Amino acid sequence: MNGYAFAVDTFNFDDEPEAVSVQILGEGDASPIVYTETELDDIQPPEYFQWQAQVNYTPSGLDDETGDLTFAIHQPYTDDTFTVTLTGADWSQVANDVYDEQDNFLGRGVRIGFTAANGLADDGHFIGSLAPIPEPASWALLLAGLGVVGHLARRRHAR
Repeated sequence: MNGYAFAVDTFNFDDEPEAVSVQILGEGDASPIVYTETELDDIQPPEYFQWQAQVNYTPSGLDDETGDLTFAIHQPYTDDTFTVTLTGADWSQVANDVYDEQDNFLGRGVRIGFTAANGLADDGHFIGSLAPIPEPASWALLLAGLGVVGHLARRRHAR
């Protein structure tokens, strides 16, 4: 897998962060690039119900496709939030890149995994996508295109 992956590690081997930890991994390596230890004994006590995960990317503003990549998990019932940030992350490496002919990013795959108590990462994987928000000019073009299609349909229907 290319790019970055995000993990909630609930099991630790020697020389690894103490479980439960929130991690960012990269380039298919199982060792985290950065991590935050939560100091929780377990991530699934019955009173915790469901966790929410969030991935954010904040560009550096230097027009160099680098910035801060942040992964956070939040528990609404207890209002606990645990965050890990990778500074200087390359936006072109945020998981799977999909381009159009003009090299615009159409979407990015995001992988979030939860490791099992036996150390195997097979008990909970989520794959979603990051989709860019269209710029105002794109919306204008989209609406103009829909207007043209509507006009053509009306003309065809009138014949």
